Amino acid sequence: MGLIQKFKMYRLVKYCMAVVDEAARVVEADESRESVLNAIEYVQKLADQGFTPAMQFLAIVYADEQRWLYDAAKAEENWTKAAELGDIEAMYDLGMFYYDGRSDKDRDVVSGRYWMKKAADAGHPLAAKFMEARYAQ
Repeated sequence: MGLIQKFKMYRLVKYCMAVVDEAARVVEADESRESVLNAIEYVQKLADQGFTPAMQFLAIVYADEQRWLYDAAKAEENWTKAAELGDIEAMYDLGMFYYDGRSDKDRDVVSGRYWMKKAADAGHPLAAKFMEARYAQ
């Protein structure tokens, strides 16, 4: 994928993120749910093409326990795909997702440390600080 195509896909994801965010604000109306689902469907198509910012966005949407779209398994799946493709933000977010735990599952410190270390090793500054603070001798 060329740089121009990546830039266009990035702009599309940003647009879809804005649509989803705005629609989620007025989620009580049925048409709002439909707008959210349509935008999510479009972002999912970008994620299916291997576009990691789309995967990141979907993971963040699905990880929000306060929203009706909450689905921890989908959040984990999207973060994992993006992290495995080398997205260091996804590595960091996945690490935090495991460290924090959630209401339906306990923390997974082993997986959290694995992804946080990968993010730190790849140059993510917050992951490096986290690892230093948590595991420094």
